[in-house]
Amino acid sequence: MPGLSAPCSVNTATIDALRASEIESIVRSTGFFELPARVDSTNRGAADYITYSITIEDNGRNHTVTLTDPVSDERLMRLINDVRTISPPR
Repeated sequence: MPGLSAPCSVNTATIDALRASEIESIVRSTGFFELPARVDSTNRGAADYITYSITIEDNGRNHTVTLTDPVSDERLMRLINDVRTISPPR
């Protein structure tokens, strides 16, 4: 579907301070930099699921996590939704 695979990008240094604080808090609460590179909640052999790749860069650290719908961690799903709200795919 057009637009679903378009990247979204948010720089917390350039958005509203409250929104930035919320996003940074979610990232900290999930232990994002300690998460495995892939968090998969689908059944083996399942197809046609939406996947999300989230890359966080912070003070020289860089970590990417790929998640598959349904995302079981509510905080990570909130992070996805917040980023898409701030920077919708084009």
